[in-house]
Amino acid sequence: MTACCLGLRRYAPSLPQPQKVARPMLRRFPGEVAEIFANRSFRLLFMAAVVTYVAQGLNATLNAHAFVFVWMLKSESIQFITYVFVVGLLIGVALAPRLQMRLEKKAVLVIGLSLLIANWLVIQGSWLLGAYTPTGVAALAPMQFNSFVAGIGLGLTGVAYPSMMADAADEHEHLFGHRREGLYFAGLAFANKAAVGVGVLLAGVALDLIRFPKDAGQAAVVVLPQDVKVGLVWVWGPLPAIVAVIAMLMLWSYGISRARHAEIAAALRGTRAAPVEPS
Repeated sequence: MTACCLGLRRYAPSLPQPQKVARPMLRRFPGEVAEIFANRSFRLLFMAAVVTYVAQGLNATLNAHAFVFVWMLKSESIQFITYVFVVGLLIGVALAPRLQMRLEKKAVLVIGLSLLIANWLVIQGSWLLGAYTPTGVAALAPMQFNSFVAGIGLGLTGVAYPSMMADAADEHEHLFGHRREGLYFAGLAFANKAAVGVGVLLAGVALDLIRFPKDAGQAAVVVLPQDVKVGLVWVWGPLPAIVAVIAMLMLWSYGISRARHAEIAAALRGTRAAPVEPS
């Protein structure tokens, strides 16, 4: 956190400063929320983020279930899957701004979502087809690779969504004459927290629907019926992948390109530099 603050310190003075408004926040809040939802770019990003985080929450909640009861990994082995996930996440975060220098931000986000979809679909689909069914020690390396790919994808999406939201906040000022960064990023944070919670809820409902044994964690050794395993793999992998595809389709018509944002930035510089006429 300290390194982050030091890195941002030299940029802070050049950022637009908040306007002083006399009206109480509670009176302003409903109208300002309605205003940000009037911006189509915000609506697309907000809804796509909600859908993406629902998929992530659903998958992440069932990770331990799948590792232990499908891939038959020992609990002490799961930590090594987490380690490579963190490495992938750091690589994804570091790679995202470099990709954004060469590609559109939407393209970087789609790449991140595609990596997540691959992580949720390839090995799980192969298992469902009976083509690849490693267990125990033999399953550790495939799960590590899978989580490494997921970490990169999550790192890319974790950078691309806020970066695109910043562009949408600039567009909002250009369209409506007000800066609403606080509400824009509050909306993104709300989408993250609320949608991950929904993903956890859906995971619990799915476990009930596939009749996952409620006392499975209390027994020393549990062998699930094949139909329960199949249901678990479906809701752990392909189902989140389908949900993520919906997010990609939502972003299809997102229209703030690098060229469009350059036009918006130039217009904002002209507006801010214009002298204020006395009332």
